Amino acid sequence: IRVSDLPECHLKTLLREEAIPALTAGRPYFSVEMVRKEVAARKWRLADATLLNYLQELVRSGHVHDAGRGWYSTLPSRLK
Repeated sequence: IRVSDLPECHLKTLLREEAIPALTAGRPYFSVEMVRKEVAARKWRLADATLLNYLQELVRSGHVHDAGRGWYSTLPSRLK
């Protein structure tokens, strides 16, 4: 099965386990725009509203942290 054929709910897991770790390799901060580009590069079909919702779910679950102004972090403290 191709990743592009997976339902969006499976893409949340791929986002958490593949895309975000790829973005944070060597750097703790990433922007929503970086995530959009990573999703596009992987040719995943994911509506922007769904992507933003998934990012908020990942924040609520503690997998990533809101760093403010469209940025996220693997570090628990906010960017000042």
